[in-house]
Amino acid sequence: MILSEMLETIALIETALAGKTREDLARNDILRLAIQRAIEIISEASRHIPDVLLLRLPTFPGDRSAPWAISSDMNITELPTTSYGTSSSAIFRT
Repeated sequence: MILSEMLETIALIETALAGKTREDLARNDILRLAIQRAIEIISEASRHIPDVLLLRLPTFPGDRSAPWAISSDMNITELPTTSYGTSSSAIFRT
């Protein structure tokens, strides 16, 4: 269930960003905040992936702190920020 919810949230992000530029995101506070929240949801969900699933991933040694698509120990506050929050380029890189 957790993985399907993560994939659904990723699909929503892709839909929201379709056809958008970094400049569009920088100008649209609501969109940027929505994307930021979606990334937070994915990050939190990644912390709850059962170990039995993590151990099945060929490139994931079972250490929850190991880097992968979204690091399980990544915090949204660690992303580069502007004076008003997470930068749009950080969201696009994510």
